[in-house]
Amino acid sequence: MDTFKDELLNVPISFDQKSLSRKAQQLDLIYHLSKQYTLTAHDVVTEIETELELRQYYTLINQAIRCLRYLKDGGFQLSLEQDFQITNDLVTLLIEETHRIDLAEQYFSALRERLQSTTWVNEKMYVDYVLLCKIPLYKNDPSHNKIALRNLSKLISKLDTSLWKVLFQYFRLQLIPGNERKLADYRDILFVIKNHEQFHFVVMCSFINYCLDEGISIPADMWVYFSEMDTAHVKLKIWKILLELLVLIFKDINITDKLTELKSFFDNNKDKIDSPLESIHLFDTVSLKLDFPVFGYKDVKNLLLFFQSVSYLPNCFDKRSNFSVKFLPKTISTTGKLLSSLDEKCSLSKLNSLHKFYHTLLDLVKFYQTCESIILHGMVADDNTTSPYQDLLQAWNAQLRGQVKTASAIYYSILHNDLGNRELKLLSLLHLYAITLAEISECDTGNDDLHTLTTKANQLVSQLDLLLNTSVFSASTVWRSTKLLLVIMGRFEPFTKNPQASNQNTLLLNELEQYFAGNSLLPADDLPTSKAPVKIKKSLLLHIWLNYIAGSMSINELDQRCVLSSTCFKLAKQQYLPYLRYLVGIWNLMNNTIAMNSKEVALTKARLDQIVKDLKANSDTETTANSTS
Repeated sequence: MDTFKDELLNVPISFDQKSLSRKAQQLDLIYHLSKQYTLTAHDVVTEIETELELRQYYTLINQAIRCLRYLKDGGFQLSLEQDFQITNDLVTLLIEETHRIDLAEQYFSALRERLQSTTWVNEKMYVDYVLLCKIPLYKNDPSHNKIALRNLSKLISKLDTSLWKVLFQYFRLQLIPGNERKLADYRDILFVIKNHEQFHFVVMCSFINYCLDEGISIPADMWVYFSEMDTAHVKLKIWKILLELLVLIFKDINITDKLTELKSFFDNNKDKIDSPLESIHLFDTVSLKLDFPVFGYKDVKNLLLFFQSVSYLPNCFDKRSNFSVKFLPKTISTTGKLLSSLDEKCSLSKLNSLHKFYHTLLDLVKFYQTCESIILHGMVADDNTTSPYQDLLQAWNAQLRGQVKTASAIYYSILHNDLGNRELKLLSLLHLYAITLAEISECDTGNDDLHTLTTKANQLVSQLDLLLNTSVFSASTVWRSTKLLLVIMGRFEPFTKNPQASNQNTLLLNELEQYFAGNSLLPADDLPTSKAPVKIKKSLLLHIWLNYIAGSMSINELDQRCVLSSTCFKLAKQQYLPYLRYLVGIWNLMNNTIAMNSKEVALTKARLDQIVKDLKANSDTETTANSTS
C-alpha cells in the first residue's frame, strides 16, 4: 500500500488550462476540488474494510495533494495569504496521510523564506512550530529529535520575552524523552503563564500527566495548586477530574467522593461533553484547538468503569463488592462497541491513533483480568499477550509454578530496561527481594552463599527504597506496608532462619504497630497499642499477612493470640491463598496447642491435612497437563 501511495504522488500533475478563462477562477476551482477530495475521503474513513476501499481512500487523498501541488508549482501568482493557506493544507496532508515528510519540509521551508521579509509574526511562529516540533514528532527518530531540539534552543534564545518563547519551551518538552525532562522546566513555564488561565491549565494538566506516565512523585506544592485550580472549559475540567481520580488510585485512597463529583459534573454538562473540538485561548491573538476524541460522554463513562474495576480489584473474591469481576468484561464489551461505532470524519492516521487508544485500553483490561485470575485461582490465565506487561506476566507465571530462576531472570531484564515502566521495576524489585529473603532463610549456618545473598538483599531493598520514595506510589500505604512486612520477615525470627542485622529494628516495629493499630482483626478494645493508626486499603492477603506478623510479635495474651490466629485462618479461606492459609493454620495450631483448646486443635489439624491434599492434587494435575502438552 505504501508503494501504491508513492506511485499516485508521482503521477504527472496537469489541468486543461484552456477550459478556464481566468487564472483566479482556475485557482479557486482547483483549491475547492482539493477540499472536496479531502472531505470525501475523511467522510468514508470509518467504512474502510477492504484493500480496494483503502486504495480508493488514498486515491482521493492523492488527488487532493495533486491539486494543491499544482497550485504551488503550476505558475500561479499566489498572494502571501493564498500561499500560506495552500501550503499549510498541502503540508498537513503530506504529514498526516503520506510518508513524504521530506516533501512537506521542503514546501514549508520555502514558505518560511518568503515570510522572513514580512511582519507576520504568528504565521512565522506557526511555520517554525511545524518544522521544529510537529514534523519531528511524526518522524519519531531520536537522531532527528536531537537536531530539532538544538534548532529549537537556538530559536528560543533569539525570541524576546513574548509568550511565543514560553510556548516553544513547552513544545520543546514534548520532544524530550520523559525520563530526561526536568521539573524546573515545567515550573519556569507555569510561572510565566500564570495569568493566562487556559494555557496555564493545559500545561498544569500536562505536567500531572507526565508525572503519572513516568511514575514519579508529584511535588506537594504542585499538587495543591493543581487541586485548587478550576475552569469553565468542560473538556479541560474532565481532564483534571480524571487525573485526580488516577492519583487517588495510585495512592490507594477511596475514590467514591471523586466519582460522585464526576457524576454530578456529567449531569450538569452532558450536552457540552460531546463537542469534538474546543478552542483554548493561549494569549493575544493566538489560540489552539484541543481535540479530545476520547473525552466524549460514552468514552469517559467507559474509562470510569475501568478505573472502578482497578480500584476495587483486591476485593474481587468478595461477592458483595467484586466490581472487577462485573466491570472488566463490561469494559471490554463497551470498548469493542465504541471501536465499531467510530464515526470520526478524519484522516486515516488519526483514526489509527484512536484505534491504538482503544487497543491499549483493552491490553490494560486483559492485564488486570490476569491479576484477578491470580487472586481468585492462584494462576496466570494467559501470559501469552503482546502488551507491555507480557514480561511481568511471564515472570509471575514462572514464580507461581516454582520456577524461581526463570522468574528472577525476567525480573532482572525488566530492571535493566532503561526505558522501562517505573511501576514494573518496583514490582520486579519487590519480587526479587522476596525471593532473595526466601533463599537466605533456606541457607544453613556457615553456608558460603549466606553473605552473598545478604549483600544482594541489602542492595535490592536500597534500590526499592530509592525508587519507591521518588515515585507516585510513595504515599501508598499498600506499597509501604508490603515493603515493611517483607523487611521484617527478613530481620526477625521466627519468619526467617537467618535474620539480617539492622540498627533500625525499633523504627520498623513502631511502624508495624501503626499499621496493626489501623487494621487489626482483633476488637478495638483488645489492641495493646497507643500508636496513631494507619489504615490500609481493603486487601484480604495484606490484612491477614499484617495480622499474622504483628500478632506473632506484639500480642502477648494467649487468648488474644488464639482469637487472632483463628480469625486469620478462617478469613484466608475466602480467597485462593493456600500457602498463607497453611502458614496461619500452623500458627493457629501452635497457639491453641499451648492453650490446650483440644477441639480447635483437632479442627485445625484436619483442615491443614486437607490443604496439603488439595495442593498435592493441584500439583499432580498440573504435572499431567504439562506432560500432555
